[in-house]
Amino acid sequence: MEFLVFIAFAVGIGMFAKKKGRSPWGWGIASLFISPLLAGIILALMKDISQEQGINEVDMQQQALKERVAVNEVQINQRFEKVENQLSSIKKEVGMLANDKSEEKVLLAPNKPTAEVNFCPRCGSSVRTDACFCIKCGAPLKSED
Repeated sequence: MEFLVFIAFAVGIGMFAKKKGRSPWGWGIASLFISPLLAGIILALMKDISQEQGINEVDMQQQALKERVAVNEVQINQRFEKVENQLSSIKKEVGMLANDKSEEKVLLAPNKPTAEVNFCPRCGSSVRTDACFCIKCGAPLKSED
C-alpha cells in the first residue's frame, strides 16, 4: 500500500514538472529514486520554463513584426521616390513643351510683332491684352465701367 502512495506522489511530481515546463517522465522517475518530497521541493525552487518559452515566443513574433514593418517602410519609400522621379520628369516635359510652344510662335511669325498676353480668369487660356472676351470660353475679360 505504501508503495502505491509513493508511486502516486511520483506521478504528482511528474504532473507538477509538466506544469513548470519540465520533463514529467524524468522528474517522476527521479522522485522514485529520491524522495517525492525532496523532488517536489527542488522542482518548486526551479524556474518556470513554460513562462520563459511563452515570453520568448512573443519576443520572436514581435521581432518578426518589426522586420516586416521595416521591409514595408523601405518598399513604400522606394515607391515614393519612384513617383517623385516620375513627377519631376513630367514637370520637365511640361516645361519643355511650354518652351517649345513659345519658340514655335516665334518661328511661325517672325515678322509679326508679339502682343502682350493676359490669361483668362475662367479657363486660364492666353488672350491678348486688348481683347474683351476669351477666345476659348467667351468669358468677359474687361469689366465694363
